[in-house]
Amino acid sequence: MKETLATLLLTVVLMASLQAGQNSSPARDSEEDVNQLISRGDYEAADRVFAAELAHHPGDFRLTYNRALANYLAGHLEGSRDLLLSVSAAGAGQSNYQALLASGLTDRGDYHGALAPSIKVLKLAPSDANNWLRLAALYLRMKKGQHALEVYRAGQARFPNRPEFLIGPGVIEEMQERLDVAIETYRGVTQKYPRQESAYQFLGHALIKAGKAADAEETAKKLLKLNPRSAYGEYLLGEAAWLSPGRKAEAAAHAEQALRLDPHLVEALLLAAKVELRSGNPQQAVSFLQRAIQEAPRVETSHYLLAQAYRQVGDLRQADLELKAFRALRQSEDHENQLLGNFLATGTVRRQPTSRR
Repeated sequence: MKETLATLLLTVVLMASLQAGQNSSPARDSEEDVNQLISRGDYEAADRVFAAELAHHPGDFRLTYNRALANYLAGHLEGSRDLLLSVSAAGAGQSNYQALLASGLTDRGDYHGALAPSIKVLKLAPSDANNWLRLAALYLRMKKGQHALEVYRAGQARFPNRPEFLIGPGVIEEMQERLDVAIETYRGVTQKYPRQESAYQFLGHALIKAGKAADAEETAKKLLKLNPRSAYGEYLLGEAAWLSPGRKAEAAAHAEQALRLDPHLVEALLLAAKVELRSGNPQQAVSFLQRAIQEAPRVETSHYLLAQAYRQVGDLRQADLELKAFRALRQSEDHENQLLGNFLATGTVRRQPTSRR
């Protein structure tokens, strides 16, 4: 799932293996150029610069790594993987290399392939809390709850001031359908870290799943008091209204506001689609659901609702295709779930790897 919350701005620097006497002004100009490209998000152009440098310095590890990183940021996951594997021997002991390889494989849905580099980067750099969070999140995706729990507990002992290590066990409890236990876990995090927005997000989400609309609404208001522009807070208010009789119009207004604040918020897109389906506007629901699937292709609920919407507009062929996609995800070991997707989007679990300097 694409990040819809805070992510780190990553700067790639051009690190060619220059021979003695080659540190000329054109090389410095090239470095400045690629930094400017990265800073404005033109990863395709940065890739072309790295490719041109690699033509002069074939096999250079740092250039290859940075080109793989540019490919990763541009969404070319297969290209990024292939570049990394071409210098695997040089990268064996490099934590940034292993982190990028693990992130790319995870994003491609190759969770089993991502496991080895995720473990290796943790061994190489155990002082980085994000390496522990990355491995725990990967175990969650693989539905290895006990493994994830062990990583969260070890991480909490090492990093007692990182609330993510307390939220993680709640995610596991929720995935195990122990909603009451998860709610208390999340509530405890809000009490220990009263300014941690993600704790309120998870608490509100669990309360919605438990059908506790009033408690979810109260949680959403606390979140919005912390951050008046919280898209997730608006979404939670919308879901609480959706669960309450006679408040469907209110739910629609909050979904609209949530998407105004964050057009990529999958939960809000799904709520907007439910509102449109209930209002007899299946074509508009199709639009919202297509956007949701573009953001998070492996969220099974999106495909199920899209099947319903296509059926209502009379497109039975597309409805059947979406229903098949839903069933395939339901049976898949590695399917994404909406809660986990949001957890991985908190901006701290899956951090973008840093460039080689």
